Amino acid sequence: MNLLPQLPSLKAKVILEDIASESNCEALNPKGDFKVEGIHYVPTGGQIINDESLDKLRKDIVEKAEEYGFPGTYPKSFLEFEFEVAKILSKWPYLWIDEEPSGESFRNEFWSYLSIVLMPDIVSWRWGFPSEGEPTKSWSVRFLGGGRNAFQRIFRRIISLDRGPTHEDRYGLIRELKEDDFSNILERTSLGSNSRIAIPLAEEYLAMRKRRKDMKASNQLKIYREATKDLRSYGVVQSLDVINLDDLKKLITDVFLKREDLVLREIKESNRGLVSSTKSLLKKVINRK
Repeated sequence: MNLLPQLPSLKAKVILEDIASESNCEALNPKGDFKVEGIHYVPTGGQIINDESLDKLRKDIVEKAEEYGFPGTYPKSFLEFEFEVAKILSKWPYLWIDEEPSGESFRNEFWSYLSIVLMPDIVSWRWGFPSEGEPTKSWSVRFLGGGRNAFQRIFRRIISLDRGPTHEDRYGLIRELKEDDFSNILERTSLGSNSRIAIPLAEEYLAMRKRRKDMKASNQLKIYREATKDLRSYGVVQSLDVINLDDLKKLITDVFLKREDLVLREIKESNRGLVSSTKSLLKKVINRK
């Protein structure tokens, strides 16, 4: 097993103060210097990763960033760029053991290192600089390891939504989902942290949006939110983990279809009420004349 560099939170926050004071992401290029004071490796046994492997990862991501406008201020598409990053991380061998995430890949301090030491210019390009030149909480979480870290959040997408090497469109869900979709799915950990549940859930989410493409996005989101509430309630009675996969997919589809019908009824009732109110208002106007 290869050991990945860890950057403790206290040291990370000190470096973030220097990053926040900059205004040009190009000035943050580490230029091959991937060592800072305070880095450590977990003493679990294994070989420490070499700088050449870290440099290769950086070059691959920077190359893709340049295709999407880095270091300019008018990027083509951050969502498409992050899809490319997902493919790079999915193939970086130091995060995986036999197609499964390694223990090192789950350490928040590694993702702090990756964002703050290895690729601070890319993170700053993606998320900008704080307006006051000092770290804010909402800005710092993009650098510090955790669920909102610039790269760790992409890694979580792979864990939950990778359909596997035998699927003809292995990373299709990561490509098709939008930023808010990822949050809606992955932040509901009882559903999104388990790929066996997250994948059919995401597939049905996309299928619902296709079925109801004439519906407002707010109503589509309402269907999804209510459907996931129903699924979580069902999971209290019957663990979704142990349901046969075909039955699980059918359950998810049935829940979505039920919620679609309810929302459609609400829309029709609302429209009838609007028509009735409009007629009443017109009648009053006519009577006044």
